[in-house]
Amino acid sequence: MLSKTIIGAVAGTTLLATLGSLVIVLQLVNEINQIHEQSLNDLNDFKDLANSAWHEMLTDPIIHKGRNEARQRRSYASYAPPPASYATGPQQCNCGKQPNNCPCGPP
Repeated sequence: MLSKTIIGAVAGTTLLATLGSLVIVLQLVNEINQIHEQSLNDLNDFKDLANSAWHEMLTDPIIHKGRNEARQRRSYASYAPPPASYATGPQQCNCGKQPNNCPCGPP
């Protein structure tokens, strides 16, 4: 009779532990889902804020005015040719003979 009581107590304790663990797991899953939804809402809020700031910057007349006045399209004609005094190669160098005092290299 004592063994049936002990087995019943162990089975009851196991049942309570299993049900308690199941309740805790369900609460954790619920909390994880709430955190996930909150993160998605925060990301959507940030996306909306970033998009509205971008559209505001694009429609600001001061930015467009400054960009159009300060920046010009480049063209080949806007570059000046190099002055004639620039050397175009070693044949036009007016330098004297350079000394060759270099030490010998490794053997």
